[in-house]
Amino acid sequence: MGETTTTTETPAAEATVEKKAKGPGIGARAIELIREGKSNEDVFATVRAEFPEAKTTMSSINWYRNKLRGDGEKVPTARELKKAAAPAPAEKPKRSRKKAADAPAADAAPAASTAPAGEDMMA
Repeated sequence: MGETTTTTETPAAEATVEKKAKGPGIGARAIELIREGKSNEDVFATVRAEFPEAKTTMSSINWYRNKLRGDGEKVPTARELKKAAAPAPAEKPKRSRKKAADAPAADAAPAASTAPAGEDMMA
């Protein structure tokens, strides 16, 4: 049972592929924006605008943020950024408590029985 091996030789000139000059990648850009204090939503929007063919998701951006924090960098969490960006809640007007005379009495005497005194209810 003989085995046959076929080898194909490719000239080196054909094997080289023209490459575009690479700049910073998606990860580097996302990290840069996170370090600038941008929210995950802002980082995601910027990365998608700069790299429209990329398959970047919000999970990817969150991963970069957590990686920086895991590496010891002091970057705020996404939750902290949302809390800081949210407008302060408007102060609600305080409710006035009802006066005792307006509220029904909780310890009011039970209604008197209409049965004459001394009669059993189970006749």
